[in-house]
Amino acid sequence: MKYIRARTKRFFLPLVFGTVFLFSLFSCSDSETRITGLVSTTVLDYADWESFPTARLSVFAETTLDERAADEIKITHNQSGLVWQCKNPRKIASTKNSTWAGYTNFVPVQGSYIPQGNYSISYVDMAGQECQSIFTVSYPEELLETTAAEFNDMKIDREENIALYDPEGQLIYYGERKDSWTSNSEIRKTYGVAEKIRICYRLSNGRTVCMMPVENL
Repeated sequence: MKYIRARTKRFFLPLVFGTVFLFSLFSCSDSETRITGLVSTTVLDYADWESFPTARLSVFAETTLDERAADEIKITHNQSGLVWQCKNPRKIASTKNSTWAGYTNFVPVQGSYIPQGNYSISYVDMAGQECQSIFTVSYPEELLETTAAEFNDMKIDREENIALYDPEGQLIYYGERKDSWTSNSEIRKTYGVAEKIRICYRLSNGRTVCMMPVENL
């Protein structure tokens, strides 16, 4: 099996809870420690208007543990045996007192793509206890050879959100465009430090997100 370490990148899209929850065949070595939910999103990232997108996978698990106990998350594509491993995953507490841990940047090897199909996830806490579950990755494969300019002309169901970034590339807003934001100048009245903007489209009930090129606000 091949191990692929996670990498970091700026201008990321945040994890949006409530998008896709997958509950299936959860199992654990300790009945007191278990995975209770999963969020899996394929992100297609367009660097410019002429190039094909790069792809990455965002996976977060909800568990019965305190999120601070998360030590490692590993996902495996069952058909190929490819493995992605993240040590010290990102920890998030939701508004419903749930705890989540995961990573937003599981990426394929250069020149490859995120394989579709069935995956297994392994969650290990600091005591070495392990929980496992399965999930499925599926996205419109034709988008891998579609430029951002071509994407805008496609007749495909989508929901638009916008991401705003400060001069250092830190995300300061992600969500729907407000009714009052009829122009970029109106956005700047609300977020004066915003310098960059990305249009982000959610497909397949949020299981796929297409991030258009970063533009000056």
